[in-house]
Amino acid sequence: MRLLPIWATSIVLSAAYAQLNTTFVQQGSAMDMRVMSFTIPAASMVSFEVICVLAWVLIYGLVIVPALRRLSPASGESISIGWQMPQYFVLAGAEVFCYIAQLEFFYSEAPESMKSMCTSFALLTVALGSYASSLIYAVVNALTATGGRPGWISDDLNEGHLDYFFWTMAALCTLNFVVYSAFARNYQVKTVVS
Repeated sequence: MRLLPIWATSIVLSAAYAQLNTTFVQQGSAMDMRVMSFTIPAASMVSFEVICVLAWVLIYGLVIVPALRRLSPASGESISIGWQMPQYFVLAGAEVFCYIAQLEFFYSEAPESMKSMCTSFALLTVALGSYASSLIYAVVNALTATGGRPGWISDDLNEGHLDYFFWTMAALCTLNFVVYSAFARNYQVKTVVS
């Protein structure tokens, strides 16, 4: 039960993560798909995210975790699709910091008899995040596509404001981070008796 609040906050991140295969592809499809002499299909940008995850895992394991251990005694014109690379890079970092760190955390904090179930719950956030993403998408679309206006998420992205949708997701993630921080600050690490 102590792990439940920490777990629940990763659902919003999973909703943001679901954009990799939905609105990011839609956004990329409306862009100039040339980067230097290469043409990059919008749906294949997720491959760049995988490379970023590998880079973040290395940074996380070789730089960030050791640094944290030292600090704490306790534990209009066509836009090139290349402009999407930073958002994939940021979400890849979020994936490492949330999912990988969360699995490590749950595995170390769960009682022996519940380790498998707790790691399964960590993975359940991905599914729940996808459902939350669909709900957020539908609510934003219903609220913004009124009075004959195309809304933020229009079939023709030049008529909509997908950027407003991304800012809304960023605001939800920021609020979620504040809630997570409160739970994490008050969390009592389990004590192991030898």
